Amino acid sequence: MEEKISKIKVDVLIPARDEEKIISNTIIALLNQELPPKKIIVVNDGSKDNTSQIAFSLGCKVIDLPYDGIQGLDELKMANVYNVGLKNLNTDFDYVLELNADHILPPNYISEIVNEMEKNSKLVISSGKIKDEEYQNSIIPRGSGRLIKSQFYKEVGMNWPQKYGAESYFVFKAWELGYETNVFDISTKARKTGTKYTPSTFVNIGKGCKALGYNPLYAFGAFIKRSIVFGNGKIFFLCLKGWFSKVDLYDNNLRNFVNKNQKKQIRNLLKKFAKEK
Repeated sequence: MEEKISKIKVDVLIPARDEEKIISNTIIALLNQELPPKKIIVVNDGSKDNTSQIAFSLGCKVIDLPYDGIQGLDELKMANVYNVGLKNLNTDFDYVLELNADHILPPNYISEIVNEMEKNSKLVISSGKIKDEEYQNSIIPRGSGRLIKSQFYKEVGMNWPQKYGAESYFVFKAWELGYETNVFDISTKARKTGTKYTPSTFVNIGKGCKALGYNPLYAFGAFIKRSIVFGNGKIFFLCLKGWFSKVDLYDNNLRNFVNKNQKKQIRNLLKKFAKEK
């Protein structure tokens, strides 16, 4: 590993609830990184098992939150959990790695992605891929496993918005500001996406799309795709319910950027389809 990369300071944020069966493997994989993190913060979200004790025994800084009865995948709740962790970062970090408690990284994960991001000053959010999942060709970094440059995080306020779609907000905001994101060919292991999803999760997805200013045609296509991926036609209507709900919207500049970006994607897709015909 290059000397420059070895001096990069990475802090890790792990939100966790009742993850005693897997979190030790996740943390040990972090400790075994070629570029080990300077600080691992576990925000223990009201666990009723030994999640907190296990994380502490492995040298993590643990922040214990009381159990509030709210389903763990609610985005407004997750924004609060992440913000608690962000307040406890080192003051001089270079990158933040946001990681789910079940997400196990190969030893070269942090070093390889940081190395690529250091080559490109405009590349501010990146992740690897989760084994055996779709989105393999996406340039949109996964929520878990994404590394975010400190300068960008600080530029946008180092704070998750208390709005639906907060996880996606950072990617769209990066694009709006002229930055880049990427997904690298580094395979990781995690529970399959959707394992803990409930009907309210899909309603919240619809709310997030509306809040971010998704183009309606793009949004409805995404809802249909989710129904196909999960093999459940009801998902489309759950997302639609969220779309037609009253939600707190992001600023007009971001919403207009998202809408125009998606219109462009739709036009390009139609042109490609026409050529193939």
